[in-house]
Amino acid sequence: MSRYNTDVITSVAFGIESNSLQNPDAEFNKYTRKSVEYTTLKSFATLAISFAPTLQSVLRLKILEDDILTFMRKSVWSTVQYR
Repeated sequence: MSRYNTDVITSVAFGIESNSLQNPDAEFNKYTRKSVEYTTLKSFATLAISFAPTLQSVLRLKILEDDILTFMRKSVWSTVQYR
């Protein structure tokens, strides 16, 4: 179901064919799965951002890793430029 949802979201929101059903290792599928996987550090960062934003800025905590952010930004900007 997650691969089907990824295909639907990428085609509707981005106008991209991610082909997650045919290719389980598709790039979009890989990054979306990585962005929602649970880690203790992500949980702590989420709590810090919600309840103590100054602590988050001092410790430089991030909910998403840089490679995920780079991929998402690249996907959004390429879609905006195309349209």
